Amino acid sequence: MTLLLIIGLTIIGGVLGVLAALFIVGRLARNQERLMHLVSFAAGAMLSAAFFDLLPEAFEHLEGVEPGRVLLYVFTGLLIFYVIEQLLLISHCHEGICDVHKTRRSMVIIGDTVHNFLDGIAIAAALLISLPLGLVTAIAVLLHEIPQEVGDFGVLQQMGMTRAQAIRWNLFSALAAIAGGVLVYFIAGVAESVEVPLIALAGGGFIYIATVDLLPEIHKELRRGHILSHMLAFGLGVAVLWVLGAILEV
Repeated sequence: MTLLLIIGLTIIGGVLGVLAALFIVGRLARNQERLMHLVSFAAGAMLSAAFFDLLPEAFEHLEGVEPGRVLLYVFTGLLIFYVIEQLLLISHCHEGICDVHKTRRSMVIIGDTVHNFLDGIAIAAALLISLPLGLVTAIAVLLHEIPQEVGDFGVLQQMGMTRAQAIRWNLFSALAAIAGGVLVYFIAGVAESVEVPLIALAGGGFIYIATVDLLPEIHKELRRGHILSHMLAFGLGVAVLWVLGAILEV
């Protein structure tokens, strides 16, 4: 039953993000400002999930462990995402094209696949703590995946892929989330309490994504007249995930 829940939530966080991006790509992709508001919302949601759900759960379940160790896991999560992005020479461009993407189309797919794999690990680790925490984590991943996948569609098509090819490759990379979740399930069967360090690592990863990938993209596109609306979108993302966590009693 637990394995089926992991597969279900990783589908929500990964595959559903691609499908949602497909639904809106013909709308928001034509309006850059609206897409940037969605990025602001996603950044707020991911930070909310990290600070109000994942990290408190890590501190609560690591009883008898010094807080410094939890923070070490968080820092390690940040470092893992940083190293992966540097090694793959890729950052998630939500607006369309960047120079690296023009020359290394395959790296876009590889980078997205690795990122989705890590998302699956985060969702599964959270689910092994509790179903509500897993659901909140999956929703946070989903909200981040939508603007990311919209950007990836644009990047891949600009590089010469047809729409059908871009859809196929994005769906393929989204399946890596399921693989990551299933891996955690089997690791947890042979190693006790592995899920607790993993959710702290995931919290660090969420913080990295929000502050390094998402917010800088907003700052590059932000116009003076839209500052307030972006702040409201960011605040709404924080509030939605915080309220969801409170309702589910995470």
